[in-house]
Amino acid sequence: MLERTVNNSPDKRSPFQMHIDTVALWERNPKCAQILADNHLWCNSVLEADRPKPHLFKDIMSLNGPQEVLLAGSSASYVQKERRILGSCFVERQHCEWCGGHVSVPYADFGCSGLPCTDMSRAGLQAKRDGSTNTVYMTHGKFVESKKIPLFVIECTPELDMGMVEETHSGYDFYQLFFSNDQTGHAGAARDRTYVIASRQDTTSCQQDPEAVLHRIGRKMRGKVRTQPQDYLLADNLEIFLEAMQVEPVSVVLGDSMDLRPLLNPRERRALEQYEAAYLARFKVPAATDRNLVCFLGDNPSYTLNWSAISRRVPTLRLNSRSGKLWFPSRNRWMVARERLATLGWPVSADMADAMGCPAPVPMRDCLRASELAGNAMHFPSVAVAQLLALSCFAPLRP
Repeated sequence: MLERTVNNSPDKRSPFQMHIDTVALWERNPKCAQILADNHLWCNSVLEADRPKPHLFKDIMSLNGPQEVLLAGSSASYVQKERRILGSCFVERQHCEWCGGHVSVPYADFGCSGLPCTDMSRAGLQAKRDGSTNTVYMTHGKFVESKKIPLFVIECTPELDMGMVEETHSGYDFYQLFFSNDQTGHAGAARDRTYVIASRQDTTSCQQDPEAVLHRIGRKMRGKVRTQPQDYLLADNLEIFLEAMQVEPVSVVLGDSMDLRPLLNPRERRALEQYEAAYLARFKVPAATDRNLVCFLGDNPSYTLNWSAISRRVPTLRLNSRSGKLWFPSRNRWMVARERLATLGWPVSADMADAMGCPAPVPMRDCLRASELAGNAMHFPSVAVAQLLALSCFAPLRP
């Protein structure tokens, strides 16, 4: 999409053609392999091209020796792990899940990585550098240093331990940016993230301040479009019915109202009642009167009210969002998987695809498939802007 957008831009002041070939992917979750393959086919349809599949490697930890791989679950200290991993050999040849062979890890001019956030976010324990995922950061640093990648972007939660990133990625300058969805027009959904641009000191230089450019983009987009939570309710009755079948495959009987309340389990019903009582106490009107109210039934409302009543944003999708339901009291139903994916800015409908200059939407009618992608995906427009900032604000170092 980034390549198509740049190449089709009507701004001809500095005309050039962008050509981006993806050469390698890493994904540990085996469920994502088919999603990545399907995404590659969709990208080819967007570009109207037949680009070859990149190499798909399973676990970035395999770039280390077998003893270093075991460090991830060990009781070794951060310093001990760092010394062992960064000081060990780089395992050049890796097994490709798609071609089936052992191949050399290819060089790349640019990289984009979503590194683990479980030890960073407030939803976890915020162990940060002392958490079990620290070895992934160390190995990522080892990879970019071994291959001398000139420019890359890291995505994580805003609580990212930048000190650890700097220690494990020597030889790079870092430019940390903080993204909110409203900077890309999606004011109706929460997905605050940090994107860190890393520029290799001996080969790459900063030409424009990426934070200043991001500020200009955000100001422009906020003035053009601001979504509301109800804007993401795009499913038809068939799609709602199919998702309801995942909960009660035998006894689903829905009327014209598509009321899914009878399908909630006892815990979810109690949670919904607590949300509705809290809304009535605070705003003096029933929750069902607020078309933009969405409540996350995967949390305990007596502990925290994870809803849109104050923020006017769909709550952030977390690890339990695949099982926890995002409930709209005004519609008496939860958001289906494709709608959750829409909150991440993915072009899952014809209207969204057309607005984004995309010739076809991402095929996500299958609720299980859409749910899997929504649970693993970055925010589509935000990561696109982050990559565009990196590629436009940085350049090869001039001799």
